[in-house]
Amino acid sequence: MDSKIHSLAVTFLHAHDWLFTRSVGPVIDAGLDYTCDRWFDCDEEIEPTQLFHDAVNTSALNSSSVLPNRRLLFSPSWLSSTSTQLETTMTLASFVSLLFLSLLLYITFLSCFQHSLLTSPMFNSTRRHRLPNLVPVPLPRNSFTGWIKICFYMSDEEIVTRVGYDSLIFLRFHRLALRCLLKISVFSFFVLLPVNYGGGEHERNEDDYGYMILTDFTRFTMANVAAGSPRLWIHCAGAYLLTIIFVQELLREYSDYNTIRHRYLLSRCPHLRTVLVTMIPAHMRSKRKITAYFKNMYPDVVTRVSLCENLIYLESLIKSRTWILERLERITYLIAEKDKLAKTPATFSTIGKKINTRFQSCFGYDKPYYKKEQAVIKSELADANELITKELKRRSMIMHHLDKMGAATGSSDIDYLLSKNGAHPAANPLPPQTQETVSDPDALENHLNEVTDKAFVSFSTYTAATIAMQSMHGSKPGVMAVEQAPEPRAILFENIYVTSKAARTRHILGNAFVAILIGCYAIPTTLISLLVSEAALVSYSPVLARLVVSSGVFTSLTRMVQPLCIVALQQTLPPLFLAMSKIEGQLSFCDVQIRAFSRYFAFQVVNIFLVTAIAGSIFETMALIAENPGKVFQLLGYALPKTSSFFCYYIILKSSLGLGVELVRVVPIIQGLLRLSPLCHHNTLRDRRKVIAGIRPIDDPGWMPIHKVFAQDMLVVVIGVVFAVIAPLVLIPCLIFCLISRIVWTHQFLYVYESCCESGGQFWPKVFRRFVFGIAVAQATVVGQFMLKGAWSQAYVTIILMISTYFYLKRARSKYDMSSSSLPLEIAAVMDINVDNNKAELPYPPQLMDLKDVLKEKDENLMDYLMGDTVGRSDGKCTTTPYEVDDLDKVEKGWDKVLQDQTEQSTGIFNKIGVGLDGGTLKVPDVELMKRKSGVRPTRSMIL
Repeated sequence: MDSKIHSLAVTFLHAHDWLFTRSVGPVIDAGLDYTCDRWFDCDEEIEPTQLFHDAVNTSALNSSSVLPNRRLLFSPSWLSSTSTQLETTMTLASFVSLLFLSLLLYITFLSCFQHSLLTSPMFNSTRRHRLPNLVPVPLPRNSFTGWIKICFYMSDEEIVTRVGYDSLIFLRFHRLALRCLLKISVFSFFVLLPVNYGGGEHERNEDDYGYMILTDFTRFTMANVAAGSPRLWIHCAGAYLLTIIFVQELLREYSDYNTIRHRYLLSRCPHLRTVLVTMIPAHMRSKRKITAYFKNMYPDVVTRVSLCENLIYLESLIKSRTWILERLERITYLIAEKDKLAKTPATFSTIGKKINTRFQSCFGYDKPYYKKEQAVIKSELADANELITKELKRRSMIMHHLDKMGAATGSSDIDYLLSKNGAHPAANPLPPQTQETVSDPDALENHLNEVTDKAFVSFSTYTAATIAMQSMHGSKPGVMAVEQAPEPRAILFENIYVTSKAARTRHILGNAFVAILIGCYAIPTTLISLLVSEAALVSYSPVLARLVVSSGVFTSLTRMVQPLCIVALQQTLPPLFLAMSKIEGQLSFCDVQIRAFSRYFAFQVVNIFLVTAIAGSIFETMALIAENPGKVFQLLGYALPKTSSFFCYYIILKSSLGLGVELVRVVPIIQGLLRLSPLCHHNTLRDRRKVIAGIRPIDDPGWMPIHKVFAQDMLVVVIGVVFAVIAPLVLIPCLIFCLISRIVWTHQFLYVYESCCESGGQFWPKVFRRFVFGIAVAQATVVGQFMLKGAWSQAYVTIILMISTYFYLKRARSKYDMSSSSLPLEIAAVMDINVDNNKAELPYPPQLMDLKDVLKEKDENLMDYLMGDTVGRSDGKCTTTPYEVDDLDKVEKGWDKVLQDQTEQSTGIFNKIGVGLDGGTLKVPDVELMKRKSGVRPTRSMIL
């Protein structure tokens, strides 16, 4: 076994030598103009076998010492070394000047925001003209900071009514982080800072390894405490206090989330009483059979059954027809523009257009050419309409006969293995009529590709939907699986066709790709960090070197370049993770966002927080841990205190520049300028509203990228938790970030962004686990510091704290996860008694009754509509819609009003039975109170 591992390692080193050292390495050396002896040891040739033996034999060194950035020869030395980007040289003066610069940036962005409120208030309140019923009162324009008070004191009830539950969970996360960090900062600032400052280690002016210089900034960290000092017991007490504060607040927040989740599940939205059935057997894939099955299991409560059909070919036809309509609209616009120019007198504004018209006429692009092109496009449109008509008629005929067809009973396999006869050899013979139907070439098994293995079933009661989700409906594992249906806006219909087996395969491939990306991302990150580090920038310009030496302001600005480049490089990852989650076959866009959040956070933790602090590559870190697992605590304890200044720069940059840019909406301004380029069509209404490569119109903010923002803000909170004990000064930028982000994101949610879907706050369980991770890393870092300083008693006491915290939080999580994942049956039964179900099942809500005839006509005459010349607009998420543009706007506004009214009506019911939010304060549901007020005690016969 050892020989195989040895040969595999040798092969890997040979491949590494051929791919990098001899190919990529010399190119980088030539491009950077660095000599060979600076980057690599080129004086002597060493065989890869000898390199491997040297790497393995280094584990025999003294275990009491930790070698920083030790060369393991899996990557070049310039990639492994982190001294160019992470060494702590920050002074207290540079830290104060950095805070002062950030304050100036805050004031600048606030001035720009106030100016936009006075001159163009709709720019920073785009929801007001798109969703006027869901926007709070206008912000005060005569006060420089009056809007801050409104956003800061916005109640939970107002947030739920305006923007939904996911936004409430996001904003409560910032409140929780600010509350926890503020409580621990009292102990850190008034107790730990004086203890660290008087530790006495600064007299040596360097650490045990001669690497870290102790400046006046690092004197306030735990690194300044002498080894074996009794002061370390205070840090041990700080670790205990940190754990107690966060655990207490997390459990309280989880209890509140449980209440919020139940309120969402009890709201009157129809999709909360709808379930998604997956892995439907082949012999059950007809609407009639699914309806008969669920009506037999849940009599008198099934309201609707929708079997998902395979519409790939029809969707391609409609997409092709939409593209033809776009061309026809542009040609029609150009013809009308030419007629208008011919009748308009020559003015300065029309000179350019007329020159362009003459230029096009010289090359044959005149009015007759457009007329001819218009006729060709109209003929293509007629052909497309004919194809769509034939496909619709064919599907109507097949679905009509599919409900009448039946497969033979007694089949031994129900998954795509139906024989021509379809019956088991030992089964009873079928009646002649059924036998003839099965043996016919148009039998059921020949049309299985017309439908999918998924269906939506709606119930009239919460009890039936809850029982359906908690029951096993299939005889085989995974067959007829029932789960909560996603919100209609969140359904990704393109993934309806993805089978469960294909989804599992894609998920495995996606995880492998993420692992490779996380492992190899250190190469471009470290290279960019090397090129824009403070030493590199100073070496490029002697003038800049003199300014850095003479001014602390220029020093701070120079050091901000590196974190800025790292942040810019990371902006390419959230869209990539989001696209990967879509490809994997997730049916709900909310689930896609949650998975993208988990992966993006894992990437940030590995490549920003841990790997860059311990080594230059994840391979280096894994090799260090694999050789001596006991050094994990020492690696964290040694490396993280040195990186405190780097994370100070990183957090201040995000809070001042990142949140400021978000507040004044700099990105939409840039996107609006890009849309004015000749590459983007903006002649027709469809072209002006179309989303091009993620670039939206300036008045269309789109949906909030909550997966990206959540992961980035969660990383800042984890940094604050980890450094609260070992480097308390890092809490200052963390507190500033949490305070500003709470205000900025409250404004953006209420006045700018539109919600694309609603999951009922399902982000919180993921956030809870990330908080637990931050607490564990903080405790492990303190243990590492104790080990490095020889304080073994304090280390053992903290290890006991780690173990007890893990099991306590695991038990608490299992307690809340079950009750918050689905609605408890007892509450569902009481809710069914109190709610008038007839009002919840109106085919058209009262706000849409005036559009009832329009909608019904559009739905029933879809074929006639598809052959028309007008098509609904495309919003970037749906390829087409069966409604006119004006009707679609009315429907969207009407449904927004419906959601608002349903929330208000539900609030009255919740207050009646003891569930909900009372004046912004959460009220825990009291089941006994609900029973007493309902006047009826639910029995087993009622529930079943």
